[in-house]
Amino acid sequence: GDAAKMVAVLEFGWTIDPRPDSPYRWHAVTEAQQDKYIQRAFQYARQHWQPWIGVMNVIYLANPQWTLDDEQTYWSVVYPGYPELRTAMAYYGLVTMPKVPPVNPE
Repeated sequence: GDAAKMVAVLEFGWTIDPRPDSPYRWHAVTEAQQDKYIQRAFQYARQHWQPWIGVMNVIYLANPQWTLDDEQTYWSVVYPGYPELRTAMAYYGLVTMPKVPPVNPE
């Protein structure tokens, strides 16, 4: 069976897209909310889904060529721009939040 298999959350996150014509604006959050929600998602998974959740991937680290016209920019925890790196509040939340070592599914 699948009892010993782990599941990966391939993409999750919250958009901060403020553009009036964006199809994602209706569920956009503030930068502070994005930070809090991402941290709470990891905490929830740790409390309710261990040991069967293996990897959780936050979207995105922005492509340096994206602009404010690209909807992906507003999901990112690192904003586009080269050579300058501009990070979102959620980036620092991810860096500083408690980490859980991987579970060995033996």
